[in-house]
Amino acid sequence: MEGNEMKIAGLKTVTDWQKFVPILKKDPSPENWNEAYNRFLYERINTRYFKPIELLEDHGKNEGEGFAIVTIQCCLIEFLASIRLRTTFTKPDTKKCNVSDCTNKIIDNTNKINPSKIFTSFIKSNKPFATFFDSSNKADSFYHGIRCSLLHDAQTRDKWLIRAKVRDEKLPKDALISWNGPTQKKILFRNNLQQALETYLVEYSKDLQQCKSLQAAFIKKFNSF
Repeated sequence: MEGNEMKIAGLKTVTDWQKFVPILKKDPSPENWNEAYNRFLYERINTRYFKPIELLEDHGKNEGEGFAIVTIQCCLIEFLASIRLRTTFTKPDTKKCNVSDCTNKIIDNTNKINPSKIFTSFIKSNKPFATFFDSSNKADSFYHGIRCSLLHDAQTRDKWLIRAKVRDEKLPKDALISWNGPTQKKILFRNNLQQALETYLVEYSKDLQQCKSLQAAFIKKFNSF
């Protein structure tokens, strides 16, 4: 297969993207950026992340499929963080823009990217995740006890559990986590995390139409395929 025919968003190919970029540069209108979001970003996320999650949910029997679902969700969080921070895991552009929290400093003192900071700064800085990951302890614990442990060991650690939905009446119905302290049992609610991802994307699509820094990050990310 020729490189330019590689699919990058559903059936959309590199060639489709290369044809669309000049349109964005010539007329960066909200309408064109909305089209870019729908045709390329959302189509990519929907086909590669949301539809597989939906299949697992539809055919699941609460027998452990939550581990696969959350693994996919964690990969998606990293993708969303990288496309917002204008990085392809080389060296990010930390230029600020008028949309709050467009970027975060994620380079350590050796001038190398710190993967954990990409992930944790994203969930601490962007709603609706930030409402529940409102401290470094919570974000770091989630990163190591859920994200890293699932991707590397196919299990959770540090007393993290995965549940489909909230059953504790003391918690908000949309709670992403149950947290009683770093050394206590912690619960991630995967259904609410899925809803949070979808809510985030709605707001991101609005920001994308006006924020030049996000637009530059978007183009850089899709140019990297």
